[in-house]
Amino acid sequence: MNRRQKKKAFKKRFGFNPPRGISTKTATKIMKHKEKFIVIFNRLKTVILELREWVKQPVLELAKELKEIQEAFVTAEERRRRQYLVLEDF
Repeated sequence: MNRRQKKKAFKKRFGFNPPRGISTKTATKIMKHKEKFIVIFNRLKTVILELREWVKQPVLELAKELKEIQEAFVTAEERRRRQYLVLEDF
């Protein structure tokens, strides 16, 4: 089969043209195992969300501490610059 025939066969079988950038053979394999891919990606999504929740609180606490440290080391020039910026708003 030539490329055009493969594309038409794919469209007839799955109802849409194969995606650009990958071969028809690869697209056919992906479509055959579509349900497996969906299950795997859903599992991966839940693992990533659980990892995010597990890491979220310590990172927020670290950010809070770093902000407090940064505020403690503000120079006099920076304080004057910030006061000027506040006065500019009025």
